[in-house]
Amino acid sequence: MKRRLEDIKPYIRRHNAVADLGVGPGYYWSGENTDNCIGVDISCRNIRRVLEHSPTLNTLNKDIRETELPDKTYDLVVISQVIEHFECYLPVIEEAKRICKDDGYFLVAVPVEEYHKLHFWPVWSMEDMIAMGKKFGEILELKKSPDCWLMYIKK
Repeated sequence: MKRRLEDIKPYIRRHNAVADLGVGPGYYWSGENTDNCIGVDISCRNIRRVLEHSPTLNTLNKDIRETELPDKTYDLVVISQVIEHFECYLPVIEEAKRICKDDGYFLVAVPVEEYHKLHFWPVWSMEDMIAMGKKFGEILELKKSPDCWLMYIKK
């Protein structure tokens, strides 16, 4: 898990305004510049946990399919270890696209293998990743680490 978190940091450092949909405990925000960044999660427990690690991160306790964030505001929208929890993840993609600037980017990560009973999409092949990534835009990077897939996508 530590590797997965470290893999995200270089991407969030490239951008000025970042929305992290399904921020969870948000470990990778610790020590990062959080100006113009927001972590969104439906779980109050996760919001409390992320603020323990990164007390300056703006947070929003909302469903990531309907954040109510302003249109076309964020340079980067992060969706890490989230999509697999939705039986239909298209509303997550649509919301991410709505809040992402026209010249923005997405960072999407999903687990490599099944490890949680609440995953509707427990195992992702390269073909699955490419098909999902194309729903966001142009895939710039797709890499597989021992515990997750990571995709960097241009809107």
